[in-house]
Amino acid sequence: MENVISVSDKGQLVLAYLKENVDGALGAVIAEAQGLNSRGIHGVINPLFNNKLVGKEIVKYEGLDKDGAPVEKEGTLYFITDLGAAWTPAAAE
Repeated sequence: MENVISVSDKGQLVLAYLKENVDGALGAVIAEAQGLNSRGIHGVINPLFNNKLVGKEIVKYEGLDKDGAPVEKEGTLYFITDLGAAWTPAAAE
């Protein structure tokens, strides 16, 4: 029997976003784009990562500090995997 990967509705939103943005995105960017809570996005992404539907890597990027001054920040970049790109809701039924 084939393994079935169940993905929540919010997880499906994340997969859809990453399929369209194959270079990946930070969790907060994904959350904002999909209308999700930025504080809860990692709870949505972790099951996707655990099922190898998305990958992640730590990246450095230019941001602003609380006073608006430029600063180098570190964050987690999430990206779609081959398995995630092939996943469809129909395949999960």
